[in-house]
Amino acid sequence: MYPTGSGKWDTTYNNWWGGSEVWASNNNRGIWVYGGRNSMLTGANVQTVEVFLPRITEVGSASIGLHGYSGIPGGFPTITDGVSLVPRDGWVRLPDWWGNHLRDNPNSGVGVFSPSGGYNKWRGVGQDALSGVLRFTGTR
Repeated sequence: MYPTGSGKWDTTYNNWWGGSEVWASNNNRGIWVYGGRNSMLTGANVQTVEVFLPRITEVGSASIGLHGYSGIPGGFPTITDGVSLVPRDGWVRLPDWWGNHLRDNPNSGVGVFSPSGGYNKWRGVGQDALSGVLRFTGTR
């Protein structure tokens, strides 16, 4: 499933959304949004979910979690259920239960943050054809 957008929220320069790159750093949180496309999973039993991460920079810590936005929100993004992000490049398997969560919450998506200091960046939508793409396996 391809995202409809991506971006980073910067807390150091007047709290704003900037560009499509996705950052997890001391002062930034990034998200991919899917515009409600998760509804295509209705009726499926999702067994695994992966995300494609086209890394630019990897320094310090990074975590990935879930958010509830179909589009870029107007302010600071809330990201829940974070897990350590290892590896941080290419196809990365996410917790299995996230697949059915994404199915049941069609406006949800994934986001990144740095829980204890870091400077991590990924190419965003429009910069890499696979940025933030979600890949699922399961049955219908």
